[in-house]
Amino acid sequence: MNAPAHTIAALSTPPGRGALAVIRLTGDGSHDIFAGVIAQKEKFGKEPPRRIGIYTVIDNAVPNSDTAETAVDEVTAIKYNAPGSYTGEDMVEIFCHGGTIIPAMILDRLFRQGAKAAGRGEFSRRALVNGKIGILKVESIRELIDSQTETHLRSARLAYFGKQSESIERLKQEVIAVLSDIESRIEFDEDDDVAESKQRLASANKEKLAMIVAELEDELRRGDRIKALDEGIIVTIAGPANAGKSSLFNEILGYDRSIVHDRPGTTRDIVSERLSIDGVTVKLFDSAGIRETGDAVERLGIDRTRAAVAEAHVILWVTSAAEAFWDDECDGILSAAGVTEEDKDNARKGSQRSQDVDIYDNYANGREEDCGRMGRFVVIINKIDKDDYYEPGSLGTDSTDVIDVVNTDTNKISTNNCIDTDNSRTITLPSPSKSHLIDKKRFCERYMLKYVETSITQKLNRERLFDTIGATVRSVMKDVPVPAIIINERHRGIMEAMVGDLRDALENVEREEIAAHCLKTALNRLAEFSGHIGSDEVLNGIFERFCIGK
Repeated sequence: MNAPAHTIAALSTPPGRGALAVIRLTGDGSHDIFAGVIAQKEKFGKEPPRRIGIYTVIDNAVPNSDTAETAVDEVTAIKYNAPGSYTGEDMVEIFCHGGTIIPAMILDRLFRQGAKAAGRGEFSRRALVNGKIGILKVESIRELIDSQTETHLRSARLAYFGKQSESIERLKQEVIAVLSDIESRIEFDEDDDVAESKQRLASANKEKLAMIVAELEDELRRGDRIKALDEGIIVTIAGPANAGKSSLFNEILGYDRSIVHDRPGTTRDIVSERLSIDGVTVKLFDSAGIRETGDAVERLGIDRTRAAVAEAHVILWVTSAAEAFWDDECDGILSAAGVTEEDKDNARKGSQRSQDVDIYDNYANGREEDCGRMGRFVVIINKIDKDDYYEPGSLGTDSTDVIDVVNTDTNKISTNNCIDTDNSRTITLPSPSKSHLIDKKRFCERYMLKYVETSITQKLNRERLFDTIGATVRSVMKDVPVPAIIINERHRGIMEAMVGDLRDALENVEREEIAAHCLKTALNRLAEFSGHIGSDEVLNGIFERFCIGK
């Protein structure tokens, strides 16, 4: 099938101020149309394809032989001969000065010469119609352009370079193998040897189909996660009341968004803002402080906090070095961080990690081999300037050592109800008061929790605080497994329908005719991935999201 005969033109770069702009021209008349708007017509006609040349676009409507008066712009251009172009047609790519006026003037001259304005994705649509690229390549191009995260980009890039097609072909062969077994049972049902193995084959095919269904359901989950991350990583700031959550929220944003007050319970609802952290889109949530309260409105806010923690990709738990852990805070931290009962048992035995390891360095440098959800959880020990143990300038590389506090008057180890005292070393403090800072550091070390000591209002340890948050956010994107097949909603719809067909086949695997019909339907759906699309409405839906000029 041939593309429409008319020649189209469009700006392929974003309009507005910039050093350069690119204009594309494709169709049977593209060479003649471009020659009609330049002074060096003969030079362009003799120029071999795929070689860049310098030309002057002129205004033929100005009756003046002076080039300086008639010139619109000096441009470079590349000529392509069909079928050796992106669209498979004769084509010209024009590189002019940027801005708003010059590209618009050149397009106007091209339209006067007979070119038509291109529609959305029309260049790629012509490439598809002319057999230069397949529908999966077309969609991957769109996803490359629309990518909002590195993970989305990675998925689109794999599709662009053919990995998606390979995964579809592998899936196709797996389904065909099961279908062939089932059809052989239908064909040779009267054969004694086949009849004897009927039950064995049915069991084997049921196992194969169950594996395929599980794989596709995992693919759907990966697609869901990519979509969610495109909308922004959810970072929730949680913790007890009056620990400094709103101060951290404002500090990350760089301006006062949440109300900060000494009175506990100031924040009673979720406050959110969208921002970029190290190039990653983030939805940042400030939440109500978790505490026991008789205020019904505040309790509602606390319920919303717990819901926000459950949905978060990253949790920043703010606790105060000026106060002991409140009654249920330890359990709240361990639950939110995903610490299992086995982790707790290992921590109590003191076998989980040595006591002189700098956890911050492990995470900030990307060594997160045993993180899981714990790797997405950061305890921020705030208000360290209000702790008796803290001295100005005392923060250093050893600030994450695991230590207990010794009361000099009683010579007994001081701990709170969250701290285990087995296998720990001690230091002597110059004050008889308990150091909540040290207790909380030790708690984090014991349960392998990332933590940072800081005073948000005094901006102590601010660089490490932001480095840790940035590294944690980046790790979410880095660790997300990309889908092998699904890169958009069309793919998701096909995959969901195919999973339904395969489930029907699985449930009827011993009723061969029904199972075979379900598998053939699944294969027909699979064919839709690679471009066996009969409806113009589907194609229009694919291309309407393209930008003009692509």
